[in-house]
Amino acid sequence: TGRYDPAIAESRDGWVIDILADAALNTESSVRSGLLWKYAPSPDVYRCPSSYDRNNFRSYSINTHLNGAIDKNLTASVGRPTAIFNVPLVFKISQVKPDRVVFIEEFDDRGANLGSFVVPADPLSPYWGDIPAFFHAKRTNMAYADGHGETRTWSDRRTLTAKRFPHPLSNTPGNKDLLKLKVDCLGNKTLFGG
Repeated sequence: TGRYDPAIAESRDGWVIDILADAALNTESSVRSGLLWKYAPSPDVYRCPSSYDRNNFRSYSINTHLNGAIDKNLTASVGRPTAIFNVPLVFKISQVKPDRVVFIEEFDDRGANLGSFVVPADPLSPYWGDIPAFFHAKRTNMAYADGHGETRTWSDRRTLTAKRFPHPLSNTPGNKDLLKLKVDCLGNKTLFGG
């Protein structure tokens, strides 16, 4: 049907198992139920020690582009771009480029961090999808597919006050931080073609 179906989501394999409206949403149980647990069986690796977020067990999210969410906006079909932001999903490891962000610290003030981090696939879009966490002053930790990590220092002051779409503060025209994060999450080819 192309709509969110809890039965499908509950049977879906994922790095974590977060089900909207489930009491186990973003809990240690949802992390232990995910496929990554057998490779990283410690709850501590899913949460930054500097996190002040008390609503979410996990402070790291996977890049939506890397098949991080079955349906970020609850309207897209499985295997198709996520609604609104038009993010193409990859399903094969051979499609994952080494310079892509895999994990990023995310702060979800709704208390419903659903396991993936989305940025719009339109390079001209001034809107933030999800918001990085700023547990380290003006910095956010990210891990890349090639295995390296980076602590990104944000330079545009609007990044630090941005809110998730559709909040008015999600609109930050000309924000170079947002464009750089889009390139890191999606790649130049996805954003600009070619």
